[in-house]
Amino acid sequence: MKTEILRLDNVSLQMSGIMQLERFNLQIFSGEIMGLMALNAHGVSSLVSLLQSNTPVHFGRVYYCERLVNSHIYSRTTPNEIVVIGQKSHLVNGLTVGDNVFVLSGVERRWLLHTQSFRGRLQELEQAVGVDIPCNRQVEELSLFERCMVELLKAWESGARLVLLWNISHFLAGTDIGRLHYAIRHFASRGMAFIYISNSYEELCGLCDRIAVMYNGSVVKVQEMVSGGSEDIHALLQQFTGTTSSPPRSAMSRGSICLNLSSVSTALLKQVDLAVYSGECLAIHTEDRRLLDGMRRLATGQSALLGGKV
Repeated sequence: MKTEILRLDNVSLQMSGIMQLERFNLQIFSGEIMGLMALNAHGVSSLVSLLQSNTPVHFGRVYYCERLVNSHIYSRTTPNEIVVIGQKSHLVNGLTVGDNVFVLSGVERRWLLHTQSFRGRLQELEQAVGVDIPCNRQVEELSLFERCMVELLKAWESGARLVLLWNISHFLAGTDIGRLHYAIRHFASRGMAFIYISNSYEELCGLCDRIAVMYNGSVVKVQEMVSGGSEDIHALLQQFTGTTSSPPRSAMSRGSICLNLSSVSTALLKQVDLAVYSGECLAIHTEDRRLLDGMRRLATGQSALLGGKV
């Protein structure tokens, strides 16, 4: 029998005179990965705040671990044990990975702590999810991917039943997202539940058990991830936003080259090769701000060309 972790029953939430959530319904079970596909941003941040801190609702009920924690009559003052992983770090700088995972999570409550035991336990967790992050590394030295993994390990060690991942693809590269998905599936198989918020159906469909489509603060459809479900989602995109998903890349005809960088070097760029075709929308994802600054300066004529051709 499935164990219910979270249920929002006909929840309506108004903030500053604006209805953020309206008749919002969602149910999540232990070990489930629930995708939340937000067709627009309306109500998303309010939903996250509601789940974490039990913001008083105007109507409906919220159950966490089969207990009523929020309603229009009663609102629990203590926060729920729900972990949010997003672009903003929730780790404490100046401390090590081991300190954040084991001490700040409340796992260790002794006065005297043995860091050697931390290393062994952290290695066991990391081996299970395929990462290798030294226990004594300072948090501020971590990459964005490593920081997300440490927050996930900390959530598991603290006993959190539900983890909410918010717009992960906005700051992680594709290969790192795949590695994070592997870790999510591992912990889901051990009973942890997840809400994965994204506006990309392609990102959600390969990971989630179900996808809830959210529009203007309401869930308009919950789709079981079975064959043929993508047509229903694409029909919803057209119905609620007036647009359809782009055709596959292979089906698009390439036009002429509008911009071609060949081994371009500037003060901020080094041996950059790039081609942009007419009718193409190119996204550049990088953790190094110097690349974006270098491209902007080159495009606006603020940077001298040290090598290569444009």
